[in-house]
Amino acid sequence: MTEKELREKPVKWLKGFLGAPKRGTKHQEILNVFNNSGLYTKYKMTLNDPHCATTVSAAFIATKLTSIFPCISCSCGEMIEKAKKAGIWEERDNYVPKVGDVILYDWDDNGKGDDKGAPEHVGIAAEILNGKKFAVYEGNTVNYAAGTRTMEVNGRYIRGYILPNYKSLATKELPILEKKGYKLGDKTRGVFAFKELLLIAHKLGIVSNKVDENATFGKGTEKAVNKLLKNAGYRQNGIAGKKLEKYLAKLIKKKL
Repeated sequence: MTEKELREKPVKWLKGFLGAPKRGTKHQEILNVFNNSGLYTKYKMTLNDPHCATTVSAAFIATKLTSIFPCISCSCGEMIEKAKKAGIWEERDNYVPKVGDVILYDWDDNGKGDDKGAPEHVGIAAEILNGKKFAVYEGNTVNYAAGTRTMEVNGRYIRGYILPNYKSLATKELPILEKKGYKLGDKTRGVFAFKELLLIAHKLGIVSNKVDENATFGKGTEKAVNKLLKNAGYRQNGIAGKKLEKYLAKLIKKKL
């Protein structure tokens, strides 16, 4: 998984709770992830507690990224202390965040210099809108169990950032074999000919996916194509072009 994909994981998880009412089933689901994880035993969260830090923690717990976010807590202040200890704390208010970075707020910030006050809220940077603004997903908003906020880089109320080291877990992005070729939804004679090769390959045990004998590039064909691409060491983009045809024909020839 690439760094970009890893950064999007906690954001996508939290997105599923946006707009959920407080004290509802979605709110309880967030608390269950946190309380049942066994990673924080000082306090068991209830529906009556402020839960911004709990929500951010739950996003990293649910997506199995706690190894790069050793800051699981229901307290914003404790999160910062854990981040400092782990060497992933960013004090500068003018830092330009990336998707997946964690932002801490201080509502008592006077807007002058780097704020060093007590943190009172926390969220996850979800989208970089431009060089000056970014969207944040966070728990315990005024009206919802989880909601959104737009912030300005170096804006007032920023206490600092926690920067999980997503890069440390990322794997090298595989190359793309082809960008042009047959793809999902195509219906041509060429697709029919390619699927005839897939049927032969299936009979020879080269591919496990059996495809229908027709001219439609459906999900089954896409799955078979992606398995071939994976076995050949390429990114699974679902494209069957001339190079993949030659690769498949070569595999069949070796079996005959």
